[in-house]
Amino acid sequence: MEADVLYGLFGAILAVGRLGFGRDLISYVMQGITLPAAVWTRVTWSWVAFFAFMAVLNAYVAFNFPTDTWVSFKVWGGIGLFLAFALVQGLFLSRHLTEEPR
Repeated sequence: MEADVLYGLFGAILAVGRLGFGRDLISYVMQGITLPAAVWTRVTWSWVAFFAFMAVLNAYVAFNFPTDTWVSFKVWGGIGLFLAFALVQGLFLSRHLTEEPR
């Protein structure tokens, strides 16, 4: 269940950064990308939701399927969902990119 804790921790850090400090921590990680503040906030909340979804899904698979199925899901399903979500986020971000003056 360490994956659930990790997903929860990632989501909580992003949520606390936004709610407690008014900062979108993802924008600090991706400093080279210039986006409007509202877009960064939307990206932050989408990652919070994704991590919450992954924690719940992992727990569901762990408690309702054999251990072999859970391990396969953890290795392949988790990676696949993460990559698919990151790709969707990349497409979303590309629509909002602003050009930097050179």
